[in-house]
Amino acid sequence: QKAVLNSREHVPYFGYMNLGLMENKQYFDDVDFFKNAGKDDVKVALFGGSTGQPLSEQYFSDKLSEKLHKKVTVKNFSAAAQIHRQHLHALLELLPKYNPDIVIFYGGFNDLWIGTWGDPRPGYPYNFYYIGEIPTATRFFVENSAFCILLQEKFNLFFSKYDFWRNVGVCSDHWQEKDAYKYLETIDLSKKVAETFSSRYYGNTRFIAFYQPFQDIDPNFEKAHKEVREKIKGLDYVYDIHNAYDGMKDIYVDICHVKDDSGANEHIIDVMSDITAKKFPIK
Repeated sequence: QKAVLNSREHVPYFGYMNLGLMENKQYFDDVDFFKNAGKDDVKVALFGGSTGQPLSEQYFSDKLSEKLHKKVTVKNFSAAAQIHRQHLHALLELLPKYNPDIVIFYGGFNDLWIGTWGDPRPGYPYNFYYIGEIPTATRFFVENSAFCILLQEKFNLFFSKYDFWRNVGVCSDHWQEKDAYKYLETIDLSKKVAETFSSRYYGNTRFIAFYQPFQDIDPNFEKAHKEVREKIKGLDYVYDIHNAYDGMKDIYVDICHVKDDSGANEHIIDVMSDITAKKFPIK
């Protein structure tokens, strides 16, 4: 519940996203994220959660430059606990300003998993139910009184997220179907939004999504995970790289995050840059 009770809340819109952005003030400033890009650079915007945060902009830029035979600048907009529904809203804020040539979504884990412990409604940020469903006065006392926090943590005295979960049917087969559908719908909408903007090199911005690796150890969204992997086989804009770490040993620190010195982050950039460059060559 400490995550649920964190007062630095966020909503599905870009201006109020989550801890990753709250800790990085530049995301709230009117700055040019591509200010270091050359006027002829191919601009790439990367969106992900905490597993996307460690992906090196420089390494990604170098790899895409090598494969596209053109100078590329990658900007990483990933932040912890984000889901792609938030990134969809972010596109509306960022694309008109920067007109990136390529938009890359790297994720899927948060989209399916967060509902098993946070807001259970597919497509909602992890603590949105706390913001939207809990009265303001209740939140004020819980967030500002050590005694109230103790009572809430020990006895769920002021509200219970479990009642909310039961009403939604979290982790049921029906819920997992909706969970998978919301991920696929979000990717489709993001592609449509991205492609309405102009690109110097492609005419319109190009969009590509990658369904990320993670350990298959949580049965609470196993059906949703399998359904997503099955459905994206028929899509030409989502690539299943869930097994990209197969053969690499001792790389995970938990269900989805990898060790910085394992080479896994560099490997996943290699995989994504190769697929992206082949899909969107510069003519």
